[in-house]
Amino acid sequence: MRMIICISLLIIALSINSAKAENVDINPTQLFITIEDQSEIVPDTLKMTLNINVVTQKETDAINILGGMDKHIKKLNQEYKGGRYSVVKNCWWTNNQEKCSGYKGSINYSFFLKDGKEQNSILELMDQLKQKYDSKLSYSVSEPIWITSEKNIKDLSDSLKLSIIDSAKHFAQKVSEKLDKRCDISSINYETRQPYFWDFEPIMMKTAEKSIVHAPEPTKDKNIVKVKASVTIICK
Repeated sequence: MRMIICISLLIIALSINSAKAENVDINPTQLFITIEDQSEIVPDTLKMTLNINVVTQKETDAINILGGMDKHIKKLNQEYKGGRYSVVKNCWWTNNQEKCSGYKGSINYSFFLKDGKEQNSILELMDQLKQKYDSKLSYSVSEPIWITSEKNIKDLSDSLKLSIIDSAKHFAQKVSEKLDKRCDISSINYETRQPYFWDFEPIMMKTAEKSIVHAPEPTKDKNIVKVKASVTIICK
């Protein structure tokens, strides 16, 4: 964990020594500082994006295939987002002319897995469905990556914010001793920098000879969560 404290502006309304000598009240002294704290966190969720495409002669066939796949996906009992689908005419351009044949449909899912081996069951299911529908179906997988769940990021962020408060209080106390005043925190404004995860281009998956898949498991590279705060301290 690394803590950074930066004094950005110090305004003293009147000279302290002069004020004491003349025995008059002085205006409050304001200090504006920035404090930054950060900590490493180990990812706990494997994000895997699955894109499924179908090509059929009838629009209803494309919808039915995608609907059947959606039921199979739900039976896996894996956490996911998505399930949005589209079915449009299968058209392309050749010799400056548009040609159409049948319909093409697509549906996508983003899975959030707790164990890297859980991706195997998803790929095995897709392999089985690929064999069933043959050339009507194709699918791709975006490069899986370990990420940190929102809950764990929030918990760590809250902990860093409390740490910054402690640091700000300690700094205010030190300033009180230097200026021979009572210094208190007036306001704290936080800015949290969460880990950024790249979105990868999909990788086309080929059908395996058997419905047994042992996919590579990405490493759990540590992420950094940073919290930066602008702190105002008033000394009287």
